Amino acid sequence: MNVNDLKLQAKRFLTILQPVLRHHTFIVTILSLGFLMFVVYGVSGVLQQPSDAAYRTQKEQGSTQTIFDQAAIKSINDLRSRNEASGNLTFDVARNRINPFTE
Repeated sequence: MNVNDLKLQAKRFLTILQPVLRHHTFIVTILSLGFLMFVVYGVSGVLQQPSDAAYRTQKEQGSTQTIFDQAAIKSINDLRSRNEASGNLTFDVARNRINPFTE
């Protein structure tokens, strides 16, 4: 196998590959759209499957209910009403500092 044989094989290969190189953007676009269609079809198939109602009911019954401490909620509400009743709250700030929360 000499250099001329390699050049001839390379020329044949490029002749076969030339249509692919010329239209590579179109080919990649078609392949990408085909892959996207496959993914959408697969996801829609998964979404169309019926859910297991017995499993969902079992998990709902096994879930814990959150119960808030009513005494803590009452003390928070009392604290809020106390702050609202006092009107403007003033904070002592050092002489060289300004309070960023006042106008």
